Amino acid sequence: MPPNLFISEPISFKTNPPVRADDGADERETGTIYIISNPAFDGEYKVGIAKNVQNRLNSYQTSDPNRGYKLEFSLSTPYYKEIEKHIHTLFENKHEWVQGDKKAIEDIIKNYQPNKILVEK
Repeated sequence: MPPNLFISEPISFKTNPPVRADDGADERETGTIYIISNPAFDGEYKVGIAKNVQNRLNSYQTSDPNRGYKLEFSLSTPYYKEIEKHIHTLFENKHEWVQGDKKAIEDIIKNYQPNKILVEK
């Protein structure tokens, strides 16, 4: 006897949507904003963003024969891109290098609040 090609039982469909497991979760990815110094650049700090700060520091060290780069500060946050842009807007800068007081830069990074613009220098 040949196999039955038709299903004799009724087929049902689920009509309720699935329940989200991530309700209320912040969907922003987290990155790190950092401050790196080099004694050759007095009063200037490299303020940038990276997924892995240690790899970024190592790449700077590799390109510098004196190995003078030093990680001064880093903060992992979902607002890393906004903070970097904010710092580069507040302080004189040349690409990632910012001229200013390290403590002031660090304080602005630590106290950054989304949707609130800080105007300290």
